[in-house]
Amino acid sequence: MFKFSPHIAVNVRGGDKAVKFYSEVLGLELVDRHTGKDCGIELKAGPMTLWLDGTGSEQRQNPGKVFFEFTVENLDAAVTRLAALGCTPGRETSGSSFNGRMMEDPYGLAFHLYQPH
Repeated sequence: MFKFSPHIAVNVRGGDKAVKFYSEVLGLELVDRHTGKDCGIELKAGPMTLWLDGTGSEQRQNPGKVFFEFTVENLDAAVTRLAALGCTPGRETSGSSFNGRMMEDPYGLAFHLYQPH
C-alpha cells in the first residue's frame, strides 16, 4: 500500500537563494516552480527529486525540517488508516499531477502522502 517515492523535501527560507545554491553550487537541475496548494520548487539530481518548500507559514517557521514521501493508490484510505493507527493528518497539498497530505507519525516524523492523478 505504501511505497517510497523518489522525492525528499526540505523546508527552506529564501527560496530564490536556495534555488541558486542547489542549482549553481551543487549542480541540481531546476525542473519547476510549482504553484499548487503548498507546493514548492522541484530540483532533480539523477533519479531523486529535491523539493524546496517555503511558501506556507509552517514551512517558514520550521526551516531545515526534512520529510520523506510515500506514494499511495488511495489517499483518503491511507489517511484514514494511518489516523486510526495514531498518526496526525496535516495540511492537504496538490499540484498539477497529484493530491497529497502531510502526516506525522506518533514518534514525531513528518512525511508526505502522494497520490498521482
